[in-house]
Amino acid sequence: METEGRNKTRLGLERMRPCWALFVLALLLLSVPSIAASTYIIAPGGSYTIRVTVKKTPYIRLREGDWEVRAYFYDGTTNYCTGNWTDFGYSGWWQHRYRGDDWTDSTETRTVNVGVQIVPRPRPEIDKQHGMGDIPLNTNVSFRIRLIVHDVQPEFPDPEAESGLVTFQIGGYPFQYSYTRDDYGRYHISGQGFEGMIDRSTTGEWRLMVDLDLSAYVTEDAPTTATFTISQSLNLTLQSTAAPEPTLTLPDEVRLVGSVIVIIIPVGIGLYMALRRKTEELPVPEY
Repeated sequence: METEGRNKTRLGLERMRPCWALFVLALLLLSVPSIAASTYIIAPGGSYTIRVTVKKTPYIRLREGDWEVRAYFYDGTTNYCTGNWTDFGYSGWWQHRYRGDDWTDSTETRTVNVGVQIVPRPRPEIDKQHGMGDIPLNTNVSFRIRLIVHDVQPEFPDPEAESGLVTFQIGGYPFQYSYTRDDYGRYHISGQGFEGMIDRSTTGEWRLMVDLDLSAYVTEDAPTTATFTISQSLNLTLQSTAAPEPTLTLPDEVRLVGSVIVIIIPVGIGLYMALRRKTEELPVPEY
């Protein structure tokens, strides 16, 4: 009887073992930062390529130098990308970027690559003297991709108002959107499925910005090089207050008839002018 009791106890423990294993695993998962929330994993000193798609309204024209895409990793006012200290602050906020080329055709999407270099750990002492500490380990940091359209020249009925309407220009077209003004003097605009922000840079230029705010997990075990393909797009899908009329696409049959007419009209005009010249010529004098 005693032996039978021990066997039952052992059998019960063996049946409970998988449950204990799952319980311990759950505790371990709860005790570490969430990696599942971050698709992107980076290492101190790593070098990464950010591949992102930009979408724009077909009639928006962006000339070379009119736009750019930046990428950086940060927490608050601390930037975790390599950079230098300049008169305008730490260059890690802007030096890792794709400088926009000429995009004045009607294509709606463009995929660009931004190369980003992460600071080593420990980071340079000069950065720490300016208040930027080491990149943390085994935790998430903020990851931002930013589209900037330069020199949008906004007009505000009342620039100090907390909300209102703003009009600005891109590629010769005017745009008007409602805005709310935050405590830092930035104008958050929205409407018609678009969200962005108008901000004045340290050089005094007014810019339109569209952000993708993500997160990345930092660990020394991460690959030091990788390409991150971003599933979301940077959307410059603005609607102008003076949008051009949509181009009418004719069926093939109509275009064929039109082509025939285009050919026939000049020929008909030529024949008419030739006959007219003959009827208007002076008669041959009779001798």
